[in-house]
Amino acid sequence: MKIDVAKTAQENLIALIVAANPGKELAANQFTAAAPVVIPDDAGRNTTITLSAVVGQGYGAGDATFKYTRLSLAGVNVTPVTSVRVVDGDDEAATLTKVLAATGILASEVDASDYNAPTDDSVPGMITLTPKAGSTLYVGDEVVIELTWAPEVEPTLGETFTVTDLDGFEPA
Repeated sequence: MKIDVAKTAQENLIALIVAANPGKELAANQFTAAAPVVIPDDAGRNTTITLSAVVGQGYGAGDATFKYTRLSLAGVNVTPVTSVRVVDGDDEAATLTKVLAATGILASEVDASDYNAPTDDSVPGMITLTPKAGSTLYVGDEVVIELTWAPEVEPTLGETFTVTDLDGFEPA
């Protein structure tokens, strides 16, 4: 299942569980989750997570442990993004937003570090993303994204307004 970046990590986990159990329902208020645990490869699965029922929210006392695959940040995209272009005025937060949008990585599940802005088109910068401890979605090594500088170029009027034969005015 693809990670839906419009959802939280918990919502993505619920969607994964429900997709594997058609006709069943699960809501965030019905359980608490333990930290994910790395396991030896089990048919491609690398993680277990144990959910404990919140009594009185639709399930009786008890736990369920699920096996699933957390992604390596380096393997998030079929064609990994290794470079993102930034422009004048992009600070670290704006750059991180661009990097996350380009890679499809959920912001709440990673830490960003080692940010160096590119100084011009000849000196690239970088930002390093690392899965947060206890991330539900990601596991493994950090990924370094190169940042290249792109000067902002304003379009000309001719590039913007391509239809120049106008109908004209009519009386009011």
